[in-house]
Amino acid sequence: MDEQGEAVSLEGPPPLEQAVVWLARALTCEDLGARLNQLAQQHLPCEEVAIYARRGQGYELLSASGAPLPRRLPGDFELPHEPELVASPPWCPWEQPLLLPLQGRNRRVGVLIARVTGTLPPLRDPSLGILQGVGGALLEGLLADERRTHAVLRRSTRRGVARPRSTRAIASNGNGNGVPNASGDVELIGRSPALDQVQRMITRVARVDSPVLLLGETGTGKSLVANAIHKASGRSEGPFVVVNCAAIPKDLAESEFFGHVKGAFTGALREHRGKVEQANGGTLFLDEVGELSASAQGKLLLFLEERRYCPVGSERERRADVRVVAATNRDLEADVSAGSFRQDLLYRLNVFPLTLAPLRQRGEDVLLLASHFLERIAKRYELPQPSLTAAAMQRLREYSWPGNLRELRNVLEKALVMADEDVIGVDLLPSQVLEGGPPPSQSLPSVSGPGQVSRPASGSGALALPCERGSLLPFHEAKKQLLESWERNYLELLLEQTGGNVASAARFAGLNKRNLHRKLRQHGIERLDFVASR
Repeated sequence: MDEQGEAVSLEGPPPLEQAVVWLARALTCEDLGARLNQLAQQHLPCEEVAIYARRGQGYELLSASGAPLPRRLPGDFELPHEPELVASPPWCPWEQPLLLPLQGRNRRVGVLIARVTGTLPPLRDPSLGILQGVGGALLEGLLADERRTHAVLRRSTRRGVARPRSTRAIASNGNGNGVPNASGDVELIGRSPALDQVQRMITRVARVDSPVLLLGETGTGKSLVANAIHKASGRSEGPFVVVNCAAIPKDLAESEFFGHVKGAFTGALREHRGKVEQANGGTLFLDEVGELSASAQGKLLLFLEERRYCPVGSERERRADVRVVAATNRDLEADVSAGSFRQDLLYRLNVFPLTLAPLRQRGEDVLLLASHFLERIAKRYELPQPSLTAAAMQRLREYSWPGNLRELRNVLEKALVMADEDVIGVDLLPSQVLEGGPPPSQSLPSVSGPGQVSRPASGSGALALPCERGSLLPFHEAKKQLLESWERNYLELLLEQTGGNVASAARFAGLNKRNLHRKLRQHGIERLDFVASR
């Protein structure tokens, strides 16, 4: 894959051999549904796809492209055991649609329905296996996460911990003025004043359709808050469509937002529905909006002003009723001053600004989140949920968490997998958490340019040896922690210098690209965190 392809591979469906990792990055059922939809359209002979998840006694729509389909299918809806073309049900506008069951461990947890336009691959084809098996397993885990989150919130209510009511409860009971005052089914765990302020703001902005701009450091949960605003609003039954603005190629921005007709340009072999059309009646979430190119900013501004657009190659104007929520970790005011972001677009997006506090400012929320993440991770890997020792909890509280929620989750996932017992102590926490911050920069080799690595001068500072309670750890344990810390920091420096381009980083480091991907996953390092830092 060339460097441009590497930089944008996470926005659209990746090659089949990378699809499992791409699907596993979905944070919500709706996100997974959208990814399965895209993957099916890329690898199966179909143009219109719908993904349903089993919730309660029926199947709820997660993602759809094409003709309107019901939001919910009846619980007695019969699914075949294998992918099969069936006679068109009364609610389905397609003739002989493909029904592909999404299989969990013990039951079917969803269904993919598609309008087939060609010859289906054989049953053992890898694309069907990934959609049916991997998609089903991941969907089962996310549905289980939803149920556990509801249980946690119910227990919190019984203990007197303030929490927002679910959107469904509000719909049936009301709150005096018919306005949702909750984040719905979205997990926003904590009881700190900072989170309480976010919850109150969600309640307010959910009442209106004005744009919201979410600000804050990487990993503070901006996508969760965007989804919470959608779930608490009157658009909760509509789609929630995510656009990763950092991954949109400059030349494809108009097609990505507004779609194109067949034959609009070379390679446009079929009509494509843009994100705006997909989000009609719901919410359009513009993640990393500060990374949009100048031309994409202009096209987005025109749509926000008129709510009208034309797909590429079409002369027929269309309308879309969408609520826009944008997010960025950049200082957009500074970008406006520097001329890299349009001031008029900032005015359009910044009607309701909401800044999310970093984890280091949320106090005891760290431990509540740690318990929540451990429960989720243990369930995913079918392991017993461990407890944290008092010393480990103290270290988690004291650490500054520059990577915020994402870093906390990654640290706990590795600790849980490495634990031999049902207790996580300080010996399973990485060195930067034990030391209260990243290791000193002078102890690490730094990447100064292609083919050049500058090393610390003699006597400038030694590698800090891992200690516990003031005494050295055993040799092998100290060596393991030291090498782990060195490797993590080297990889972060490598990605910072190559702008998050894994292909370039692998070439520079002399590593196989697959091996480098494995090391990044092992250390919980996200490539996209470094794309904008180059």
